[in-house]
Amino acid sequence: MIPAVEYAVKNSSIREIEGKIIKVVIEKQEIMANDLKGLFYNKSNPEISRQIKMLTDKNMLEPIEIKARKYRLRVLNKHLLPAVFHMLDENGFLPEKNETKQIKELLAP
Repeated sequence: MIPAVEYAVKNSSIREIEGKIIKVVIEKQEIMANDLKGLFYNKSNPEISRQIKMLTDKNMLEPIEIKARKYRLRVLNKHLLPAVFHMLDENGFLPEKNETKQIKELLAP
């Protein structure tokens, strides 16, 4: 997942600070605003909460429960999913275009 996040930052799909936050979420599985203090020196808690809110608005994070202040990563969004697929393809985990065509032909009625 980390290479996909780095790819998304490199291609400007997500901002660098968003990538750093997501890496913390990947490492910890769940985060609270306090877990991000190391990324935001001299920033107040409301400012950190705003960063989390921006990521939830972009569907990159979601609360683990309704009204919870703990968050987890959401991969199924327009910002991260293309990067995940790119990394899967780059590492040979997706079929070649010709293979996909052959599979469709085999499955056709």
